[in-house]
Amino acid sequence: MKLEYKFNYENFFKLYPRYSKRFGRIKSVDDLYKFLKSADSIDKMITANGYGLPALSGVVKEIESNFNNRIDLDLENTTVRQMVGCMVQEILYFFGYKSKIQKVIRNAKYFKSATHYEFIPVLQKYKIIKSPSIEEV
Repeated sequence: MKLEYKFNYENFFKLYPRYSKRFGRIKSVDDLYKFLKSADSIDKMITANGYGLPALSGVVKEIESNFNNRIDLDLENTTVRQMVGCMVQEILYFFGYKSKIQKVIRNAKYFKSATHYEFIPVLQKYKIIKSPSIEEV
């Protein structure tokens, strides 16, 4: 079955053209999008959301530590933080999540609030599969 739309970096900028001119060709923005759309990040965001927290709170520490000192991406910039929120919204939509309410993020340096989402099963196009594994101790 072919999907009409898949979440990827290029389509994000088609969906949110206001960010395209300024951020569309920046490597750190591409890296950030790849980080956010990874299964691990999506799982952390969905888990945080399930605990009643803003979805972004599941990965905010990693974002602030991994993307803070980049020359081409300023997390202090309000537009950058809004773009991150739009990226999260666009990615989680494919997992059945729709924006519900803005909530405070605690213990974050740059992000003060983010969206908490409502799960709507009919919107879900993808799901996270957790595979059990064995690891030596």
